Amino acid sequence: MRSFLLIGFWLANVAVSLGQTVPSRHTFQVLVGYGRHQSLDNWGPSLTGQYGYHFSLRWSACLGLSVTMHDRAVPMPSFVGPQGDLLEVEVRQDMLGVQLAPQVGYSLLRRAKHQLSLLAGPLLRYQSSSVQPITVFPPRNPDFPLQLFLTEATTPQYTLALGGVGQVMYQYYLGQRWLIGGWGAYQIDTVNSQIVQGGVLVGVRL
Repeated sequence: MRSFLLIGFWLANVAVSLGQTVPSRHTFQVLVGYGRHQSLDNWGPSLTGQYGYHFSLRWSACLGLSVTMHDRAVPMPSFVGPQGDLLEVEVRQDMLGVQLAPQVGYSLLRRAKHQLSLLAGPLLRYQSSSVQPITVFPPRNPDFPLQLFLTEATTPQYTLALGGVGQVMYQYYLGQRWLIGGWGAYQIDTVNSQIVQGGVLVGVRL
């Protein structure tokens, strides 16, 4: 009788195990953020698509493709126009970047619903920038009181650079598939583009 009971318990455990879904090791996330380009003190949004894979309970790897955009308006000295009205002048500058970043992650906390991870890795960044030094020349002719602005092309408009990125990420799992969370990151590259940013994320187990 005891043997039949043991066999019954074993069959029940097998049935329960077969009925459970093992969480996938593969994830895909969309990260939406906002940050500051520290090198030039301008702000802007970012959008990242990131594929991740968990090797073990603690270690993981991911590959992210990001687009960043930062812009600013540089105020110039105001002046009186030909009609006697005061004219406010500003020069608008922007920076657009596309980057690829593979990272290795370590989970400081991993539970059924919660995960807190640190990630780091290299990056390859392509950037287009209209940011250049500006020199203002005051009006020379009182009858034509317009200022002259000179933009000096001292740096390349297009750059391709190597760099590194560090990231902290929190994920909350909604059931077996969906997840939400938040993140923050710092990066720097060989053309001294330093970006600090953070935001929210939504993802799915594949």
